[in-house]
Amino acid sequence: PFAASPSEEADRARNQIYRQNLVNKQSEFPTLKRNLDEVIKVATDLDPSSIWSAGTLGALNRKFKDITGDPTYKQLSKDLANVAISNIQAVGGSMDTVAGQQLTRMANGDETYPPAVLLNIARRTYADLTNVNMQAEAAQKFASKFGDNNLNAFRQEWNKNADSKVFEAISIYNSDLPQTQKVEKINELFKGVSKEGMEKIKRQKANLERLSTTGEL
Repeated sequence: PFAASPSEEADRARNQIYRQNLVNKQSEFPTLKRNLDEVIKVATDLDPSSIWSAGTLGALNRKFKDITGDPTYKQLSKDLANVAISNIQAVGGSMDTVAGQQLTRMANGDETYPPAVLLNIARRTYADLTNVNMQAEAAQKFASKFGDNNLNAFRQEWNKNADSKVFEAISIYNSDLPQTQKVEKINELFKGVSKEGMEKIKRQKANLERLSTTGEL
C-alpha cells in the first residue's frame, strides 16, 4: 500500500485544481474562439489603418467618438476583455496588474479603445487561448501517466518553453487565413529576431507540441 506524504497530498490537491481549471476552460474554447474571430473581423472591417493614419487629430478624435458610441463596438470591447480575463484566470494569473485592471475596465464598459488597439489585444489573447488549450491537453496526458501529485515537474517544463510569440505563431498557423497571409504575419511577428533566437523559438515550439501530444518530452 502507498501512503502519500503531507507535501505530496498538498501538491496533488493544488495541481488537480490547476488541471481542472485548464480542462474546464478548454471546453469553452469554441465559444471563446468565435468571440475572438468576431472581434477581429469587425475591427478589421473598420479599417483602422485608414482611420488612424489620415486626417487631423481632431478628425481622428471625432471618428473614434462615433465608433465608440456604437453599442456593437462597446460589446466587442467587453467580449474581448472577458475572453482575455478568462484566459488569465485559467492559468492562475492575477488581475492585480496594470494590464489586468485595464481589461477589467474594458469588461465593465468603462473604457473603449481604437480598432488597432483592439486588434493587438485580440492577437495576444488568441495566443493566450492557444496556450490554455495546448496546456490543458498536455497536463491531462501527463497526469494520466504520472499523477497530479507530480504535475509540478510538468508545469516547470511547460513554463520553461512557453513563449507568447510562439503561441501567437501557432494561432496564426491554425487560423483560417490564406497561406500567403499566414507566412506574411509570422514573418512580421519574428522580424528582427536573430538566428540564435529563431533556433530557440523552434526548439520551444517543438517541445510544446511534444508535451501537448504526449504529456512529456
